[in-house]
Amino acid sequence: MAGTLSDIGKPEPYPNYFYTEIDGEVRKSVLIDDTPDPDDPRGVRISPTKYKNGRWLKPDNIPTRLRLEATDMPVFDFEILYSGPLISEKMKAVIEGLELGIHQFWPMQIEPESQPGRVVATKYFLVVGQRIDSVHRGLTVPEIEPPLSYLDLGRAGSRLVLDLTRIAGRHLWVDSYVCNELLLSGRLIAALEEADCTGWQIQQMIEEIIA
Repeated sequence: MAGTLSDIGKPEPYPNYFYTEIDGEVRKSVLIDDTPDPDDPRGVRISPTKYKNGRWLKPDNIPTRLRLEATDMPVFDFEILYSGPLISEKMKAVIEGLELGIHQFWPMQIEPESQPGRVVATKYFLVVGQRIDSVHRGLTVPEIEPPLSYLDLGRAGSRLVLDLTRIAGRHLWVDSYVCNELLLSGRLIAALEEADCTGWQIQQMIEEIIA
């Protein structure tokens, strides 16, 4: 079973635990390649959240320093910075243990609000570097046809099924039909659990079938 990656929020005692960019603005990031998918000449499936498209970003506007508000130390291995994953060195190592050189990891030094300029940790802004069509035709309900996106994930009566032959051994990817979601293989899910990485969860489990 594959799954969609999400954070667990910010439970007590860190209800106001968040980051502020110091020397950049990730929301202004730009894709290296923003050409439409071959079957989608209008580009309607390219998500407005540029850093969750499965394509690498240019270095422009990527911050290298973050201010940690409301507490002095990072808490979780997986967090969110403007809808994008912000992960620890441990979680980065797990991902690269399965897929080395495929994804972007932008290092960002963490400075506590109470001590500007003091670096207490380094986190990595993760940009998934694989964009594929992994949807199983015929079993997914409702059916999808180019250039439409699958917008029914989690809705009553819907069924998203992935094709293992299309996934071809990948472990972390973005599907070209399932906008704004990061997909994890069962093997990566198990590896993150075994490493005791914190702060993440699987929002939606998804079936995988060999066509």
